[in-house]
Amino acid sequence: MKAKFFNRELSWIEFNQRVMNEAFREELPILERFKFLSITSSNFDEFFMVRVAGIKRTILNKVRYNCPSGISAHELAQQISQTTHEHIDKQYRVLNDDILPELKKSGIEFCNAQDLNKSELLSLQQHFQNEIFPVLTPLKAVSNRATHNFGNLELHAAFLLEGHDQQHLAVVPIPASLKRLCKLAKKGNTVRYILLEELIKLFAPQLFPGYKILEQASFRVTKDMDLSVDEDDDKDFLRAMREVLIHREKSFPLRLEINRESSSIRQMLIELLELNETEIYDIDGMLDLKSLFDLCFIPGFDKLKNKNWQAQPSKDINGNKDIFVAVRKKDILLHHPYEDFSPVVDMLSKAASDPSVLSIKMTLYRTSGENSPIVKALLKAAANKKQVSVLVELKARFDEGQNIFWAQKLEDVGATVIYGVADLKVHCKFLMIIRKEEDAVRRYLHLGTGNYNEKTAGIYGDLGLITCRDDITYEACLFFNAITGYSIIPHLSLLTM
Repeated sequence: MKAKFFNRELSWIEFNQRVMNEAFREELPILERFKFLSITSSNFDEFFMVRVAGIKRTILNKVRYNCPSGISAHELAQQISQTTHEHIDKQYRVLNDDILPELKKSGIEFCNAQDLNKSELLSLQQHFQNEIFPVLTPLKAVSNRATHNFGNLELHAAFLLEGHDQQHLAVVPIPASLKRLCKLAKKGNTVRYILLEELIKLFAPQLFPGYKILEQASFRVTKDMDLSVDEDDDKDFLRAMREVLIHREKSFPLRLEINRESSSIRQMLIELLELNETEIYDIDGMLDLKSLFDLCFIPGFDKLKNKNWQAQPSKDINGNKDIFVAVRKKDILLHHPYEDFSPVVDMLSKAASDPSVLSIKMTLYRTSGENSPIVKALLKAAANKKQVSVLVELKARFDEGQNIFWAQKLEDVGATVIYGVADLKVHCKFLMIIRKEEDAVRRYLHLGTGNYNEKTAGIYGDLGLITCRDDITYEACLFFNAITGYSIIPHLSLLTM
């Protein structure tokens, strides 16, 4: 009998195949098509680190896999491998046969060593010697312990060396601190690039004096990043999360992506990583399209991109210089990215310096990084002696390190920081500002479906409500107390927990 349900992992792959299909739409500008290849590569990275890792752990630990579709863990792993290999083949066909040639026609070219003239080679050699060589660290790859040095999703160059009548495998991690796109001199109206890993392979003899380079290849390894923390041990949750981040780098490998330059290096890496053939992805061209996403934003090629969407100001706020006055007049519903996210940032920034503001309460899941205006406003508010209470969700996957950093910064300036809730992830987006006004102490509340990230608010479709209604803000207070303290889960009639 046919199962009533389909498997979520296979459904996820089908969804990302539809994302990739956007790259086949010839009516789209060429850099927009490239962008979709980059997006789907990024999506698959997380899929392997979390979803595929969980399945492999289930198989290794011989735990029963319960799926309503009736599929077993072994069958699922095989189907994921098959469909993902088909996806990768299709992705690189459109990249190599369509998108890269079209980019070259449009004035953006990726070069190889054979495309360079003597003058360019000399200039690049000097650049390599001065800027790149000092940063590189060649590593011996003699046992599977060496794979601990293979950082998750980091690009590596591998070299098969001959010396002292023996062959050796050496690996060079490619530092993320260096720009992957190395710009060459223009040829006519064409902007030309060579990839950093190709530059390293070109001048690799300087890294291995006394050895002959027989073969070379580029590769990267995906590891299990779905490690959990013991949430029942709440004595030092921050320390426990730090340990999770450390252990991630030494977790087991589950995917090898390698370009088709060397069958010998390929086999040696398979043995080192202890992977099987279904976990090997042979790449016909440049690896890690995700890290080339910035190519979509190079200046001077607007004709190859969609016109930038300019978020519109909210009609309910436009004309009101004081956000608090605007909210007292009526509730404000913001629809991003069509409407600007700046009212949320402006409200918090104003509150940080406003002498009438008594307290700020907030949940933080993801922000825009080290220059986040949201976190800067919270730090300023705490420095200005406002009572600042922030629930920082340390279990926000792949933002844990950044959230730990912000949590410590907030604590350093006197803010009260709560590190999430045991056995739950707090995804809600909540900002409350308590302000003493002439007639009353009033609560201003922002509830949103998106993160407090002004960058993604310009891309993703989300809703945000700003209100000072007593009934809604009262229930929001009850909610915040429930997730930060020992309050029982309250009965809410307007909000849902």
